[in-house]
Amino acid sequence: MAFPELETNRLKLVQVKEEHTQSFFEIMSKDEVTKYYGMDSLKNIEDASKVVDSFQSAYESKRGIRWGLVLKETDAFVGTVG
Repeated sequence: MAFPELETNRLKLVQVKEEHTQSFFEIMSKDEVTKYYGMDSLKNIEDASKVVDSFQSAYESKRGIRWGLVLKETDAFVGTVG
């Protein structure tokens, strides 16, 4: 089953993959970002990798879906939505 990718005027909504792990970690290791997530900030890249893997597992088991948000203009990974 192919992951559904979407687009807006400014964003590409893509499958979060291993290549996004570093950017995901940089975002989710900031207390000001995780403050309202109900989770602690990520402390290391390995934890970020586990979360990225969990996105794929949730999709494959039909429990949820989470897209990566990538700016069209710069191709920068800026977050997730699901």
